[in-house]
Amino acid sequence: MDMLGDGVDVADKAPDVDVDVKKDTIEVDSVVKAVDNLALSDDESGDENAEKEGAYLEMCPEVQKRVQALRKNQKDILQVESNFYKEIHQLELKFEKLYHEKFDFRKSIITGSHEPTNDECDFPLGRNVDEPLSAVQDTQGKEKKEGFITGIPTFWATILQTVQPICTLVEEQDIPVLAHLMDIRCENTSEPLGFKLFFGFSPNEFFENDVLVKTYVLKNDPDPESPLTYDGPEIISCEGCTIRWKEGKDTTISVVEKKQKHKKTGTIRTITKTLKRDSFFRFFSPPGLPLIHSHPILNVVMMIRYLFLDPADQTKEGTNEDEEDDIIDTLNLDFEIGQALRERIIPRAVLFFTGEALEDDDDENDTDYATDSEDDEGEAAESVDDDVDEQGDQRTSH
Repeated sequence: MDMLGDGVDVADKAPDVDVDVKKDTIEVDSVVKAVDNLALSDDESGDENAEKEGAYLEMCPEVQKRVQALRKNQKDILQVESNFYKEIHQLELKFEKLYHEKFDFRKSIITGSHEPTNDECDFPLGRNVDEPLSAVQDTQGKEKKEGFITGIPTFWATILQTVQPICTLVEEQDIPVLAHLMDIRCENTSEPLGFKLFFGFSPNEFFENDVLVKTYVLKNDPDPESPLTYDGPEIISCEGCTIRWKEGKDTTISVVEKKQKHKKTGTIRTITKTLKRDSFFRFFSPPGLPLIHSHPILNVVMMIRYLFLDPADQTKEGTNEDEEDDIIDTLNLDFEIGQALRERIIPRAVLFFTGEALEDDDDENDTDYATDSEDDEGEAAESVDDDVDEQGDQRTSH
């Protein structure tokens, strides 16, 4: 018999309550059974996962009612989260002017329209460099001699060629064009909710545009039909712009000449064929699909899109599973690049140019890999232990 600290028998302190033990045991057993169903392993079939998702429906009515209340409470929690992100967006709009003042100064140095004074350079040249200002010549107001380098050449081109995941888009034929990229800017929008990326170019021999624009539309409110799937603001669509390429300068296509021989006469003619090719500037021509989500739901969107097409129309459009997968991959990468430019690269451009931000990314990746490696080693050790135990059991059984 359990005793309290003062030596009093617990049973003497227990209140006289008439408890239906059998009924309570049944209810507890039903809860335990439902919890066991929830604990099914992740590698089981879809049917078993579906059963797991609705396992709480097997609980007694009283528990179901409480779960129902928690689900409704979760909807309210997600609405608070949605309002939080709306306030964050308003703060972004409020501080955008201050950001742009600093970005304008950055642009003036990159393009060479402003030569920084020694006071404006009063900062170490690198993490482990403490360069005295006396060693930096002040060129403010002085006549520029022949061969004088203006601004910071290929500042943005260097970033785009070295930073993941954007560098995966840059092809060799893009590099001379990107040398004319003078500025990248982001502006937030409220109607519709989203942001725009502006790529400013100096006059060049490749296209007539001064600015190329990429627009992203965000969705921040929970879906009324599925409010519990809300996971913060998400990109639901994007739109590029028309690049007015000068003749023969389009980096997104290649022109191939092919000779054909007439079967009867034997005469030969030369035909010209235009083929698409990979290019960074395809970033401004994203697939024009109505999107709902930027990741797994895209698969559902694609299925819905083709569900209403009869097989003849699908064949006519030349659609197949591989093409759908390519579109999904392209859009996922597109959204990833848009967010990377907005959140990391534009605000910290000089750190990506110097490589300091790249080093930080590498350190994070190394840490992740080390963690994975350690996990693998742990799993391997457990596997060895299991093998030893099994061998021991076998020896014992013999």
